[in-house]
Parts: sequence; C-alpha cells; structure tokens
Amino acid sequence: MRTLLVDHHADLARAMRLALGDGGFVVDVVGTLELASSAFSCASYEILLLELALPDGDGLGWLRQLRTHGHSVPAVIMSSLNDLDKRIAIFNG
Repeated sequence: MRTLLVDHHADLARAMRLALGDGGFVVDVVGTLELASSAFSCASYEILLLELALPDGDGLGWLRQLRTHGHSVPAVIMSSLNDLDKRIAIFNG
C-alpha cells in the first residue's frame, strides 16, 4: 500500500517507515506541507499519515485543502494534541 507519511520528527518518521515497511507498506516520508504537496502531485497514495503541527503550517488545514481539490485519500491524523474541542473538530471534518 503506497503511503505518504508527513512528519517533521525524523527519528519517529524513520521508525514508522521501518515498521510499516515490514508490514508491506511502501512509505514516502516528508517533513513539511510543501514537500507533501509536491509528493501528492507526483504520486498516487492509498493512505496518508499526517502530523498536525508542522514547521510550515497546520496539517488539518492542508488536509482540508486536499479535500476541496477532490482528493479523498484516507487520512490518519497523528498528534499529541490535548485540546478536546480541536480533536472533535478534526473528527467532524
């Protein structure tokens, strides 16, 4: 399964890539939304693993832009966010 992992924490991203690779996933890793946009323009992904807090912006806002442009790739949001209202907003789209 072709996967895009968007996370700027290099050690965590590397560990996730190895673990997912062992499970048969093909994982592209990028650390910014700019690089994620470039990756999306060059490849088709079956799943998106997305950190919310990235150096160049908000992952949720970027995901909403993807949806607006017709991308329906399933997304798994990764965050240490402890704000209940924001977590509910994420689930509601």
